[in-house]
Amino acid sequence: MQGKQISGYTLQRSLGTGGMAEVWYAENKIGKKAAVKILLPKLCADENVKSRFYTEAKVMVELDHPNIRQVYDYGDIDGRPTIVMEYLEGDDLKARMKRGQRFTDEELKRWWNQLVDALNYTHQNGIVHRDIKPGNIFVDKSGNIKLLDFGIAKVRESISSTQTGQKLGTLMYMSPEQVKDSKHVDYHTDIYSLAVTFVHLVTGKKPYNSDTTSDFEISEQIVYKPLDLSGLPMAWQSFLASYLEKDPEKRSALRYFGNVTASAGHAEPDDEGTKVGDAPAKPTPQKVKPKPEPSENPKSRKLLWIAFGVAAAVALLVALLRPQEPTPTDPDTQAYWSCQSVEDYLAYMRDYGRNAKHYAEARSVVDKHVSDSTARAQKALAATEAQQKAAAVRAKKSQLEEQARIDAEAKAKKEAEAKAQKEAETERRGGNGSAGGHEYVDLGLPSGTLWATCNIGASKPEGNGNYYAWGETKPQASNAYSWNSYKYADGGYDKLNKYCNNSKYGDNGFTDNLTTLQAGDDPAAANWGSGWRTPSKSQWDELLANTTRQWTMRNGVSGRLFTSKMNGQTLFLPAAGDRWGGELYGTGSRGRFWSRSLVTGNPGDAWYLGFGSGNCVMGSNSRRYGFSVRPVREK
Repeated sequence: MQGKQISGYTLQRSLGTGGMAEVWYAENKIGKKAAVKILLPKLCADENVKSRFYTEAKVMVELDHPNIRQVYDYGDIDGRPTIVMEYLEGDDLKARMKRGQRFTDEELKRWWNQLVDALNYTHQNGIVHRDIKPGNIFVDKSGNIKLLDFGIAKVRESISSTQTGQKLGTLMYMSPEQVKDSKHVDYHTDIYSLAVTFVHLVTGKKPYNSDTTSDFEISEQIVYKPLDLSGLPMAWQSFLASYLEKDPEKRSALRYFGNVTASAGHAEPDDEGTKVGDAPAKPTPQKVKPKPEPSENPKSRKLLWIAFGVAAAVALLVALLRPQEPTPTDPDTQAYWSCQSVEDYLAYMRDYGRNAKHYAEARSVVDKHVSDSTARAQKALAATEAQQKAAAVRAKKSQLEEQARIDAEAKAKKEAEAKAQKEAETERRGGNGSAGGHEYVDLGLPSGTLWATCNIGASKPEGNGNYYAWGETKPQASNAYSWNSYKYADGGYDKLNKYCNNSKYGDNGFTDNLTTLQAGDDPAAANWGSGWRTPSKSQWDELLANTTRQWTMRNGVSGRLFTSKMNGQTLFLPAAGDRWGGELYGTGSRGRFWSRSLVTGNPGDAWYLGFGSGNCVMGSNSRRYGFSVRPVREK
């Protein structure tokens, strides 16, 4: 690639390669620097990705804001989509924090205000960033912010569209709605992510501990638990709280923090953007914005502004009606008469002071300018908020209509499934049997494994039954299911005292190399008697390999119906949800069933079968959770 040219820039050296593109340093004939981003060859074969790359580049090259990385041009090199953008010198905030840097309150407030300017500008233009985080916030050598990677999330959507379950964005900073459905978000998600990012920047600590907390737990906390703000100074706590509402419609529109200005040099935005509905936009800061002197109360302040406005109007009228006079000889009056702009009047007041002959007249002109500018800004903001409210009303109406359609389809589907299920059960009852007072079904599996028709603690196939931590034979209290209450740990995932095959997770290096539940610790054997066991991972794998699976309703309960490819017999697992902490999660929308097998090398986790309406797979999770148990026995 070295020596290749695009838009008058010549590639000189590689700056690095990421998951989507390689980046080169380039210069044009007059020595202007640029960074050139070139899509990786393996992604160029996908016409959808190439088309999205070009489309988003076209959008971003038209944007102009001093706190967004400037895009100069776009095109291709050897058939590979390419973006020519501003070359930046400095570092991003993630790298600076990694080096142990902490930031002053003045820096943080100025950066917040610059980011508010940038995001309100892009939201006004229908663009959502979707990946606000310290790594995408660059500080140049002048100490000003450059927001990076606009639109990259939208291109990643094209790249990852066939990768089931992949989320767009960075989990640590995601909004609740982005965790639930990362492909369908609006500008509210940027507001939430910006607030989470500043919790990290102000405290110096990540919002969630990814070293001791799984992605699943982090996702649950983002959706259901308020973010802990206790480590923030009170001023930041009260300021950020309204941006961290779980309901996007309740989040405040972005506002400046205090009186710190957000000014920076001129620049244009980087990369691609994602089109969305109207969003609140801040008015462009005026070049001259003297702060009005305070009045005793709002009413007197209003009267003061009216008086200033009248005074300015009178001064202007007097000036227009004043007859032509000879040019004054004193420097004070000459300087005043030469004023043509607000900047000129300010310079006159500064140079000649309060004792100047025309100080009061100059002050009236400046105050009138401030009053008019404030009124225009308030009017623009009110119009933006009205548009935002109207868009929310339209979206709510559309949502209700869509939900009504979905409910009607679901009702029809439920009735059809109930009829089909009733007919199928009539035909297939012959394959069932019982042992020790508990029914089972023979699915004709190669291993001869027989599967119980009910969960432990349930009296029918649709019953949720009890929830067990892995290897515990009794349900815990509803407010338990944590490492502190787990039977085989002394208060932590690295304090295991049984079933540990890796000393890293054992208490003081303890290992017993047990990877499968012993009968005495197996809830199936302990509760149902000899012959019954919790399924092994291989038995779950065999079930998945030899059945078809359908998300369905059975007697009003959602779950998965497994139909044997061998003999047509069926097995129903209810979407019983799971327990952790003091909560029961996911009832009716997902199922979690333990195996008796540990994860090799990480005994803090065990294998389980997990399913929802869209998937059914084997996964691993923390042993302390409360999951369902469906027993098996040998034929």
